[in-house]
Amino acid sequence: MIIEGCFNAPIGIGEEMFKEMLKVNGITSLYSIARGFVQSTTSQTLVAGSVLLPMFNVVAYSKDMDEKKGKNE
Repeated sequence: MIIEGCFNAPIGIGEEMFKEMLKVNGITSLYSIARGFVQSTTSQTLVAGSVLLPMFNVVAYSKDMDEKKGKNE
């Protein structure tokens, strides 16, 4: 599945703060949409129920990605 989102914020927030907020809020929003879509679609197509994507800690994931990015630079 590929999911894209378009986010905006007040101009005064600044680009760096906006990017920092997207690391958590953007991922959380898009993942919630994906979870709902997968659950809804599979509940309509599977006889035995539906598939529910697990929740995960987005803050920890974002920190891990930052650490990996720092090691690769």
